Parts: sequence; structure tokens; C-alpha cells
Amino acid sequence: MAENDPLAHLSPSRPVPAGLHGRRDGTPGLVVRPVDVVAIVLIVARPKAGEIPPAAAAALGAFLPAGPRHVAGSGLILIGTAPGRWLAVAESTEPAALAARLATVLGGTCALTDQSDALALFDLSGPALETVLPKFVPVDLHPSVFGADAAATTSLALIGATLWRHGDGVRFAVARSMANAFLRLVVTSGAEVGVELQ
Repeated sequence: MAENDPLAHLSPSRPVPAGLHGRRDGTPGLVVRPVDVVAIVLIVARPKAGEIPPAAAAALGAFLPAGPRHVAGSGLILIGTAPGRWLAVAESTEPAALAARLATVLGGTCALTDQSDALALFDLSGPALETVLPKFVPVDLHPSVFGADAAATTSLALIGATLWRHGDGVRFAVARSMANAFLRLVVTSGAEVGVELQ
């Protein structure tokens, strides 16, 4: 396995460096871009708090999705991760501002927890995306099954992750403490097509 691992020379505790990994000739088949400026809030419905106010959808620009889907609202994305659980993700927004906005809209019907420092986000794209992802994602990602509004929460080689379609690729949210392990998994899986870590 080591001879096929472009990171075999790198201690597992060392961060995966930016740049090209694996095959170096031609265009990289996979591009990995860390998503930097982002606010993430976990929303959990309180079982005995009553219904989420109908006006919440108008204020957020979208309904909280039922099931494993994601929807775009006013300046944020709402991702269904489990029954009564969602992630709200907003770029170029302060976490406190997003949490305050959600608290105002949802009232006491949901518990809110800032996850901005707990989760790391990565966008994966590139011409070999659909070839590489099945190597480590145990979800059927064919567009006929995992469509434009699809989302999933699963385990990637013991790394918990939530993923959803984003632009021409797929966005992953993983625990920040597991971000380096996630990058090693991606680079090793995509070595034969070349991986550019930005």
C-alpha cells in the first residue's frame, strides 16, 4: 500500500501540504478547496417545544428540509442531517450573527449550537470526481440518485461526514480534528488521477 500512497513519506500527524499529489502529468482529476470564511450552526428541534413557526421559512428564505436534502435560503444553506436536525451554513457571515438570526426566527422551538470551529468544510470537484468519490464514500452518488438537492450524513473510513452537492462538485463537512485524516483519505483515493489541494 505504501508504494501507492503519495503521502507515505509524511507522518500522519503532519498536515497534508497544499499542491499536487499523486499523478503530476496533465490536468488534476480532483481539486480540493478548503472553505475558509464560514459560519455553521447546528439546529435541533426541541421535542416538546411545538411546531417551528410558519413564518420561519419566509424569514430564512426556505423551509427546513425534510430528510437528507439541502436547500438554499437567504444567504445560507440548510442541510437535513437527521430527523429534526439540520446544519445552517453561511459564508462571509460571523457565527454569532447567524446564531442570533436563527434564534430570532426559530424562537424556542430549536436548540442552536455554533459548530463553526468544530467543523471544517472542503469542496471537491474536477473531471474525475465521480470516479474517485465511490472509493471512499459509501453512498450512491449517481446523479439519478444523489441529485442537485441531495445530502447525506455518513462515515468515510471511520470519519464522520455530511456531504451535499455544491456547484459543480460536492461539499464535505467533517470534524476539524479529523480534517487531516480526511485529506489523506482523499489524496490517497485520488492519487492515480492527480489531486490538487488548494
